[in-house]
Amino acid sequence: MTFYEELQLSSTGSKALIKNTTDPKEKRRHILIYNFKVYLVMAFCFVFVTLFSMLFGSDNSVAGVVFLLALLVLRQADFGIRTSHGLICIAGIFTLLITGPRLANTLPAPASLLVNFISILLLMILGCHNVIMYNQSTFVLGYLLLYGYDVTGRAYLLRVLGLLVSMMVCMLVFYKNQKKRPYRRSFPDLFREFNLKSARSQWYLSLTWIVCSAMFIMQLLSLPRAMWAGIACMSVCLPFPEDSKDRTWKRGVFNILGCGIFLVLYNTLPAWLYPYIGVIGGIGVGYSAGYSWQTVFNTFGALSIAGSLFGVKTAIALRIGTNVAGALYAFLSWQILSRLLPWIFCKKDHTSLAISSK
Repeated sequence: MTFYEELQLSSTGSKALIKNTTDPKEKRRHILIYNFKVYLVMAFCFVFVTLFSMLFGSDNSVAGVVFLLALLVLRQADFGIRTSHGLICIAGIFTLLITGPRLANTLPAPASLLVNFISILLLMILGCHNVIMYNQSTFVLGYLLLYGYDVTGRAYLLRVLGLLVSMMVCMLVFYKNQKKRPYRRSFPDLFREFNLKSARSQWYLSLTWIVCSAMFIMQLLSLPRAMWAGIACMSVCLPFPEDSKDRTWKRGVFNILGCGIFLVLYNTLPAWLYPYIGVIGGIGVGYSAGYSWQTVFNTFGALSIAGSLFGVKTAIALRIGTNVAGALYAFLSWQILSRLLPWIFCKKDHTSLAISSK
């Protein structure tokens, strides 16, 4: 395997390669490449978001993160339809990212719930026809981040411009990498195949409702960081209900662990290093092959920002509360909806989850 090929491996792939290598010299080589890759990716992400912030304002650094996540996904993933029609999906997704979060933040809670529901359901339909790709974890996450870090006035105009540029770049990269895909499905098929008798469409509805209703409850309680509850729900509400149980306890337990480690670092490190705790979390995510430790290290960046707004103790309590409650709410709701919706829409002719078709 070449140096470049090893750089393309995921953390899981790199760790498996290191574990299965018996020659000590080769093992050291694989370890060095793995470490180099982690710091290279971290440096690239930091520079990428920094440049985006310089161009479109520091308030829009989260839009740079959304751009980066979308770009990394669209390098490899597709939409289960013709590549040229996939460009329409990208245009639709970025249109929703530009308009939905801003509109939802201007409206009272009931109207905001409706806007979020329509927007996230459309993101699911446009971006997750092939559920194996798990695209919704990127696009819905991007929507929730933009919703949580809302801007107004000139900053919003710059955000719109930044996301439009992001859309064009994503289109170019997507078409270059995916143009040889031999799909026969077209863009209208995404909507024609939205059928309330299919398990996939019922999952779309369930995830959308669970995420939006959790944020709606947060709004009614006047609690900040409603997006944290939404992200927790999205993380737990997997396409197959039986997989959600494992995610539920991991989401709660490893968020608590992450908050504990963050608190230790905060009380141990000198104050001038506090801004770099988020960077430590990013490096930790790079070394993490599984969901558990990724959850731990993802808390660092979230708490670094929230701690400066609410105080560290309040931010930690809010982080644990939203994630534990959100994960439990999502699990229980998904278990109910996964039984209720087939009974309502399907009765005896419940159809299976269509994964993909060329």
